[in-house]
Amino acid sequence: MMKWQGFAQGHKKTLFIGQIPVVIWVKGDFAYVYLIRTAIVEDKDGKRTVSEVRRMDALERKDGRWLVIGTADTKDPPLAKGA
Repeated sequence: MMKWQGFAQGHKKTLFIGQIPVVIWVKGDFAYVYLIRTAIVEDKDGKRTVSEVRRMDALERKDGRWLVIGTADTKDPPLAKGA
């Protein structure tokens, strides 16, 4: 979460932060969740910026609760014009 808070610093307001699960894989007491997280912020001049990050979370079930034991974020480079 700290990376997302850092992304929004210096901007006037955060308009949207959301995530969409793409794949959830469970095997016994372990699970992997692959999702896309999107943030839209607006600066003081009204310019909006959209950022998408691919995220993979690793979870372990302990005492009936799922705990995040690892996470990795990958930001795709912007697409070239016309791509």
